[in-house]
Amino acid sequence: MDRGDILIRQVDNAGVLIRLGNAWICTDILCAHGYGKYMTADEAAIEELYQAGPEEWPEACLITHEHPDHFSEERMRRYARIHKEMKIISNEAVVSRLRPCIEEERLTSIGRGMKQKIMAGKTLITAFSSRHMGRQYDATVNLSFLLEYRGYRILITGDADPRYLLRQAAELGMKADLLISPFAYITLRFVRKQLEEVLGARQVFAIHLPAGGKDGTRFREILNAAQNEEGIPRIIYGNELGQELVIKIV
Repeated sequence: MDRGDILIRQVDNAGVLIRLGNAWICTDILCAHGYGKYMTADEAAIEELYQAGPEEWPEACLITHEHPDHFSEERMRRYARIHKEMKIISNEAVVSRLRPCIEEERLTSIGRGMKQKIMAGKTLITAFSSRHMGRQYDATVNLSFLLEYRGYRILITGDADPRYLLRQAAELGMKADLLISPFAYITLRFVRKQLEEVLGARQVFAIHLPAGGKDGTRFREILNAAQNEEGIPRIIYGNELGQELVIKIV
């Protein structure tokens, strides 16, 4: 593939590595060990992340929030010690736990109601707070991230409530070519029908899938939710850790 293209690799439950040109950005790549409700990387796969060569060292690590299916303090501390130039962008609940062992200038904390733009290589990152799905998580500040590279826009939702995020996008005039989001954005019919209309999304990379992969009952329900439906973006299901998506930039 051309070095100017975009490569997206799923590495954990909600974790992806994204190569944009010569720069790598990662998001939620290290969740807590043994979090069995969702598909998660085994110890060997995690060790591969630690041992990756300089050509795959990320410039920025985006962490949507502090829940253990998205973030492991122990693993992130080790990862940050290896990648000493890597910036970390997250909410204060995450940043406060990393602050004792990581230099302050590498950390960016985004609070509730805040929005901030950060450059990583040639990619503009817009980090903004959104509302976490489920009223029991009202106290959680979920971050979403819009990546803009050579005119292509990727929106990483984290666990943002789809209704709330779509309202935010409409109010801000936010558009995205590709959505990287949990399966709720696919299983909720009224949401998936608005993804193209509101966001202009052409593709959805559905991650954060239940454990059991393609053979799991819940996964089959998700897979069947949008079969042969018109007026929705193309859906790529993140049903195998390690799978890659290549986006040609012309």
